[in-house]
Amino acid sequence: MKYVIPSASLLIVLTVPTAYAGDIEVEFNEVELPNLTLLDGTDYFEPFGISFEDETFWAIDERFIGAGVDEVGITTTTGANNIMTVFFTPEVTVLTIDFLTALGSDLTGTAFDSAGQSLDSFFFDPAGEDPAYGSHTFSDIGNIAAVTFSDGAGQIGVGRLLYTQVDGGCLAVTSQEVVCHPDGTTFTVNIEGLNACTGGTTQVTFTA
Repeated sequence: MKYVIPSASLLIVLTVPTAYAGDIEVEFNEVELPNLTLLDGTDYFEPFGISFEDETFWAIDERFIGAGVDEVGITTTTGANNIMTVFFTPEVTVLTIDFLTALGSDLTGTAFDSAGQSLDSFFFDPAGEDPAYGSHTFSDIGNIAAVTFSDGAGQIGVGRLLYTQVDGGCLAVTSQEVVCHPDGTTFTVNIEGLNACTGGTTQVTFTA
């Protein structure tokens, strides 16, 4: 949030910028957690507009280096038919995923819209390589609200996400105060906006 306060008579101009708008790259090294921390229901990556569900673990493993820039990423547990889900708030229009498979597992990635309808999917066969690495980009399929990654009999991981968020971000201002105040006075200014990410309203109060 930006506050511009000129001198002399105090004119308050408040501008609420787009939340998180633009191209974002997440390599999962943005936070430091204990190995194999379950991310489901946490807000560690909220500043990047993503959250997690199902069996999504933050992990350190040297095999991630081939699917990103370092040994950090997200992964499923071993065993068959595990799923990782990543939610995007706001939604994204382009999404690139760098991933790996291990222990003979294949990988299926599916993109969904906000209504839970499938937009597109891809399938990756490791063709006997272990670990095996791949990259996939979803684009021109509509706004992506979530993506799931499901494994076969082994284990899968994602080392990097690169995505472009929907223009406009979360907050659209519906009302604000622009008032002149004499120097040396204390005052409060309120602004209110519609939060497209939550469906509710957001109110911000500034006191000076």
